[in-house]
Amino acid sequence: MPPINNLIEQFSSPETLMLPLDSAVYGGAIWALPLWSERGLIGIFLLGMKQSGSLYNQEEMEIARVSGERLIDTQASAEMARRLMSLQRERLAQSQIIDQQTRRTLHDDILPDLQAAMISLSSEQSAANGQITAALNLMSDAHKQISDLLHDMPIHWKQRLVWIFFHTWGTGFGGAA
Repeated sequence: MPPINNLIEQFSSPETLMLPLDSAVYGGAIWALPLWSERGLIGIFLLGMKQSGSLYNQEEMEIARVSGERLIDTQASAEMARRLMSLQRERLAQSQIIDQQTRRTLHDDILPDLQAAMISLSSEQSAANGQITAALNLMSDAHKQISDLLHDMPIHWKQRLVWIFFHTWGTGFGGAA
C-alpha cells in the first residue's frame, strides 16, 4: 500500500467529501473519506468493496465518515484521560515525597532543637528561676504539641506546619540556647 501522504494533499478542505481509489494500489480500498475535526484533517477512512458487491450510497459513506471521526475523537479523549491520570499520579507521588520530607524535618530538625534548648536552659540555670521554668514549660508544651501533630494530623498539613514554623521562627533554635 502506498503512503497516504498523496491522499492527505488531495483533502485540502472539508468540501472534498470523498475520493475514488484504485483498489489494486490501495489494498482493496475503493474510496477514501476525509475525517475532520475543529483541528483540521485528523485521518482518512479507507472503504473497501461492500460484501454484497453493491455500491455505497451517500448515507452509508456519511455514517462511515462520522463513525471514523467519533472513533478518533474517542481515542484522543482516552489518551488525554490517560495522560491526565499519569500527571495526577505523578503529582500525588511528589506530594507524598514532600509530606515525608516535612515529617522528617519536623522530627529530625525542629523537635531536637526544641529539646536541646530545653536541656540547655535546664542545665545552665537552677530551677528556682521562675522565668526559666516558665520558658522550659512552654518549650515542653510546644514539643509535645508538635509531636502529637506529627502523629495525628493528616499528611498534607505537615508541609503547611513546617512552612509556618520556618517562616515564623527561622530555620533553627540555635539562638535560644
